[in-house]
Amino acid sequence: MAKRRTWEITFSTDKFRPFLPEFHQVNTDLYGYELADWLTRQLAARGIHTSYPNWEDWGWYLEHVSDAEEEVWIRCSSDWRGPDAGPMDWQVLFEQRGKLNKGSVSPHPVEAIRKAVLSLLAEENIQAKEVEWPL
Repeated sequence: MAKRRTWEITFSTDKFRPFLPEFHQVNTDLYGYELADWLTRQLAARGIHTSYPNWEDWGWYLEHVSDAEEEVWIRCSSDWRGPDAGPMDWQVLFEQRGKLNKGSVSPHPVEAIRKAVLSLLAEENIQAKEVEWPL
């Protein structure tokens, strides 16, 4: 059975800043809904379907289940640095969660999503860095 892996993309931009006041946020000083919402729409337009954004204590995430029933979480988060602090630093993590029906997993579902997200960011003139690390 292949080991689970996580891939991470980081970038800085003002594009996904929260627009609602702080007291309306799920977690104060921790954001990602606007990025997750944008990603789910953009990925769907490319034929990669995810859940609507869900929240956790570390930010927001999307769930994707491949045709082979391999589950991938796409985590989106950023820390608030104040309204005048410049572009926000964002993090998108792709976590291969495993197979819904037991069996080995492959990197293919994550690979397609990761490449699509990098392409989407490039189309917005956002330069991203990425790293892969085994769990």
